[in-house]
Amino acid sequence: MKKKIFILGLLVMLIVGFNTNSVTSESVENSNCISCGIYKIDGFKGIRDWWISPVTIEFYGNFKQFRIDGGEWNQTSYIAHIDEDGYYLLEWVCNDEPDVIYSKDFKIDQTPPTGNLTIEINEDELKLSVDADDNVSGIDLVYFRAFDEGIFDYTAPYSCSYEITKCFFKRKITVRATIFDNAYNRYDLEKSVVIPPKSRHLHRDFFNLLKNPNINFIILLSRLIA
Repeated sequence: MKKKIFILGLLVMLIVGFNTNSVTSESVENSNCISCGIYKIDGFKGIRDWWISPVTIEFYGNFKQFRIDGGEWNQTSYIAHIDEDGYYLLEWVCNDEPDVIYSKDFKIDQTPPTGNLTIEINEDELKLSVDADDNVSGIDLVYFRAFDEGIFDYTAPYSCSYEITKCFFKRKITVRATIFDNAYNRYDLEKSVVIPPKSRHLHRDFFNLLKNPNINFIILLSRLIA
């Protein structure tokens, strides 16, 4: 069953605006190699240990060499720069322990998800659906907004429904959906839609009410309550 959560406006702003705009620095010291097992990764950090930007890896101390994803050992530089999405394995060797290979996994997803917003309307219901896609970290959730109400959907196919309130005349509203991937990159969708009156006869009944209020008021009222 889909998990649909209705939230207050303040909480919505906190979650939708989550992505950080500041550089994150992650420093790691390997306790088994105190003299050289220190490196730093700089970049923009998302969530779930994902980096959402290119990263720079810099080694400190008495290290001997490092490599990425089993490639050639690098013995001439202390710095590596990676600017492509994917899963990576960082390995390094210290001068003090030349036969020991230390390692750490890290992952990058700097590409926003994609998707399309579809709208369906019947007399009493507005249905929104999104076909979301992300090729790296995968889709986490879709956040829908309409009629000043927010709904989260965590399970594909991503969709939600809103009750259309009764109204004499057609009206134009804006509906929105935001797709978040598991790294918390986001993709915003927005469309305008015309909401028809509750009944195709409401306009006729309204003007008839002006001519003969005693009879038509009862007819119109019964349709609004139904």
